[in-house]
Amino acid sequence: MAASGFFILLVSTISCYSTPKLETEIGEQCGPPPTVQFGDTTGIRKPSYKSGESVEYRCPNYHILKGEKVVRCMNGVWEEAPVCLEIGEQCGPPPTVQFGDTTGIRKPSYKSGESVEYRCPNYHILKGEKVVRCMNGVWEEAPVCLEPCTAKEKAMEENKIQLRWRDDKKVYIIHGDEVEFICEPEHEAPPGTLMRPACQQGKLQYPKCFRNEIRKQCGPPPTVQFGDTTGIRKLSYKSGESVEYRCPNYHILKGETIVRCINGVWEEARVCLDPCTAKEKDMEENKIQLRWIHNKKLYSKHGEEMEFVCKPGHEAPPGTQMKTTCQQGKLQYPKCFRNGFCVLQQATMIANNINSNMNNVVDHGQTIIFQCNEEMMPEDKLEAKCEKGNINYPKCTFAKSCQTPEIVNGFLATERQDSYDLGSSVAFECNENYVINGPINAKCENGQWTDLPVCYRPCKISSEGLTKSNLRLRSSYDQKSIPDRNYKHGTELFVSCKSGFKRPNQALFKIACYDGKFNYPRCFSGNICRITQEGLDENNLDLDEVHDNEVFYVEGEKIYFKCKNGFYHRGQPTGTCSELAVSYPTCSASSSV
Repeated sequence: MAASGFFILLVSTISCYSTPKLETEIGEQCGPPPTVQFGDTTGIRKPSYKSGESVEYRCPNYHILKGEKVVRCMNGVWEEAPVCLEIGEQCGPPPTVQFGDTTGIRKPSYKSGESVEYRCPNYHILKGEKVVRCMNGVWEEAPVCLEPCTAKEKAMEENKIQLRWRDDKKVYIIHGDEVEFICEPEHEAPPGTLMRPACQQGKLQYPKCFRNEIRKQCGPPPTVQFGDTTGIRKLSYKSGESVEYRCPNYHILKGETIVRCINGVWEEARVCLDPCTAKEKDMEENKIQLRWIHNKKLYSKHGEEMEFVCKPGHEAPPGTQMKTTCQQGKLQYPKCFRNGFCVLQQATMIANNINSNMNNVVDHGQTIIFQCNEEMMPEDKLEAKCEKGNINYPKCTFAKSCQTPEIVNGFLATERQDSYDLGSSVAFECNENYVINGPINAKCENGQWTDLPVCYRPCKISSEGLTKSNLRLRSSYDQKSIPDRNYKHGTELFVSCKSGFKRPNQALFKIACYDGKFNYPRCFSGNICRITQEGLDENNLDLDEVHDNEVFYVEGEKIYFKCKNGFYHRGQPTGTCSELAVSYPTCSASSSV
């Protein structure tokens, strides 16, 4: 029994000492993923992650993600998190599209969020989005104008073919449309030859015919949607034989009812044109009903007319056609409006210097949005409501001029004037070593300048800042220039921790110049604590402005917070880094604390 107990104890001891080895092989775990200003991770955030696990970041609307969106936990340390940048940079002229152009006047620069619309010439097809936006200095992908095709006489002669229906050798075929060829007399195409090629971006794949000696048979006749042939269908037909097609009730056959086999090829198949159905849902949306019948589903043949009337309590604008013709299964419904609808009066709008993108007919109770004409400004709100046929139209008047604009650490790059008219623009430049932020052009709008830029100050490296943060510059050139050299706003320099110091996540990282000041992230020699977003949110806290970007603190260091909006704390809330953990104060929703 004693030996047995000794064996159990020995096994337990071995099991205990094998655990650290297993943890070393797996790798250390990470805490919650890094916090990204404006952004967040997809999915549910966990309190801890195994080495090798990852999270994906995303940014909200009007922001772009800079850096890797997928960040991994590597042996207890998270990779560098990305940044969510607010959209704001301008774009140059919109992309050039072969054969196409933009509508309106092209400008030399566009604000982020502005758009242009593309159009293609006759017979060309626009592929892609016709409206393209400037997003943070980069244009969205421009569309393409797909070329039409022409059936060239020389190519048809070389391939012994001709157009089936057209005599014009230079007819245009739109991209995606088919053109049908037939062989010249005493010629035939090999089995399976495509005689109806489609135009593909200006190119046609011409079929090729050869001189025939024996007249070929045809297979089964072509299938017609909704229709069928009369009589029994055969597997093969001699050249010259024919079949007759028929369509079901309410469908109309387009073309001859007889289709022939010509030397192994069937003539073009016929089409059964769909009837139309006056549907209850469509009539309800347009506030109409059938004039003579109360059926909710009335069939009408292609080419026939259907007549409607307005539903009770509704009326149609003057000149509305209440009869509509069935066109291959489609009806163009008239539209009625509630009694008291309004019709926008163009003469009144011209007199009031306004315009609107809305339909000319507006329902009773509907709000109409107007815009001022060019070089005009509104006297009041640019909206009005249709009330029993009447509209109280807003007015726009000529705008005020602007005085000469000024910016700090910058100057006008265009000719200086005493005053500027509405719509005028000026360009700015910054003094030497200063960097302009925002659009270089400002526009005069009713006595005020819009979007005046800011000139950001240059930076000098602080030896004291590097020493205090335990940093050193990686470049010997930059090292020699301390503290004399000016660095422009936005300049980034590689730094690393001094010997004996380290920083979580990065061994080699950067400091950036922002409006006259370099940021100096700290390196540490001992145990450190990390602020987590979860800890801040649970206690209704934010970091104070001075330490807004610092999330790491050394053992014993005091940490200063501030309460989130709507929460309170008696005095400034502070915490302490102790034994690798942060003690968080708590802000309360009550102001009496």
